[in-house]
Amino acid sequence: MCFKDVANKANDEAGDGTTCATVLARAIAKEGFENISKGANPVEIRKGVMKAVDAVVTELKAMSRHIDSAEEISQVATISANGDATVGELISNAMKKVGKKGVITVKDGKTMKDELEIIEGMKFDRGYISPYFINTAKGAKVEYEKCLILFSEKKISQVTVAGSEEEVGMEEYTTSGLKF
Repeated sequence: MCFKDVANKANDEAGDGTTCATVLARAIAKEGFENISKGANPVEIRKGVMKAVDAVVTELKAMSRHIDSAEEISQVATISANGDATVGELISNAMKKVGKKGVITVKDGKTMKDELEIIEGMKFDRGYISPYFINTAKGAKVEYEKCLILFSEKKISQVTVAGSEEEVGMEEYTTSGLKF
């Protein structure tokens, strides 16, 4: 695993700690290579590293605790935002609104002010085929309410509508407990 992979995995799983993960990975790799150059068995070194990782993860889990209060969430978010209390407070407010299982995305905005935008439903960061799909006065946006969405792992090469628009759009179809 290269250092970039280690940093990405740390960011994906913890949301932070990429610098720490990269420094640790470099130190472990350096020591491992030095020992291999002195005749150590690479397989045994890998086993030892994996055993150490398991021990550290177990210890970190034992040391960790759940946080629930908005103040604690704000403190942790502030630390993750490199000490920016404004961003920490925004993230705490976002967590209040979306809950623990919600998705929070932080990105650069077009203004100098930090803002919180709540999006109800789903948002796809994709374009549309034609500007004729634009249906809002808010700008070049396409917004639908109570629309049907089909998720498929397969390529769809041909579409045939089975019924009128009213029949297809207004009925609720149920397949194996899922509503469409």
